[in-house]
Amino acid sequence: MSVYHFDLYRMIDPEEWEYLGVDGYFLPSNICLVEWPEKGADYLPASDVNITLLYHENGRKLVVSASSNRGAEILQKLKASV
Repeated sequence: MSVYHFDLYRMIDPEEWEYLGVDGYFLPSNICLVEWPEKGADYLPASDVNITLLYHENGRKLVVSASSNRGAEILQKLKASV
């Protein structure tokens, strides 16, 4: 398994995703972390797990949710391992 990080903050147009040539990284055996996924719009594959950082009082709050059955399984395994 490999882990990849994509920061889309500087993308101006979602079509830029096609030119990055990274579709081959999004395999079931890999973990792909994507910041600013809304910048990839419909070009970005659907996520399994969403992680959101929110401002909360003097710090931040981490919100984790599943957006697929696979994501739910992943979160269940993580919860069981803690």
